[in-house]
Amino acid sequence: MSSAVFGIAIDQEYLRSLPEYSDKKEITQSDLAREALKTKNSQEKDTDVLRYVTNVDMNGSVNRACKIVYYNATGATLELVTTKDWHGHNGPSPIPLTVHNGQWAGFVHTKTSSAAAGSTGAVVYRGPGLDGKKRDWMMSWSNPFDRASWDNSVYAEVRDTDHFTQGGIWDVIYSYLSKKADIATGPDGQRCIEIPADKAGNAKMTMNTGSDTHPVVEAVFTLQDL
Repeated sequence: MSSAVFGIAIDQEYLRSLPEYSDKKEITQSDLAREALKTKNSQEKDTDVLRYVTNVDMNGSVNRACKIVYYNATGATLELVTTKDWHGHNGPSPIPLTVHNGQWAGFVHTKTSSAAAGSTGAVVYRGPGLDGKKRDWMMSWSNPFDRASWDNSVYAEVRDTDHFTQGGIWDVIYSYLSKKADIATGPDGQRCIEIPADKAGNAKMTMNTGSDTHPVVEAVFTLQDL
């Protein structure tokens, strides 16, 4: 298991150990996702991931960084597909390749020390919706250098596989982040987002960020109507 992943996997074996599931004929992805949401802040795994990214951030020397923490409550395993750096780069902490259902993961994305730019990036994971079809789950964030005109922002999407390999797609997402980061939009429009995907996949993501120069950026990958 990666040192940047926290909590035990909420899988079939785990649910079978619980009285309410021991005699259930079939355990579904929704069951697994629901139990993962129930245990989101249990076993101190939520505080462990925050402690981890805070310690990594404190070891850096730059004046802009994002402490990225995210939780898998999809009822399935998420696997890393790709990353995108508009400004800055991943810090000394690795981006986990795999995050199991019921686990928190975290890393630090930092500005480039010599650049007059902040920390703006994205990560894409792949995992199934309720229809069994694999989808790509994207989370993105912006921690701008110019604080007079811009504030922190987040944006998320769940799309068909390989959607984020299309030409020009990252320009579109960056424009969304930039528009949300404009202080004229106000804090309600920029620092949090909740998005459902198509109805068949029943996928859902939520994200939020603080407004300081070393914010915690939190995302939850889950399903609708749990």
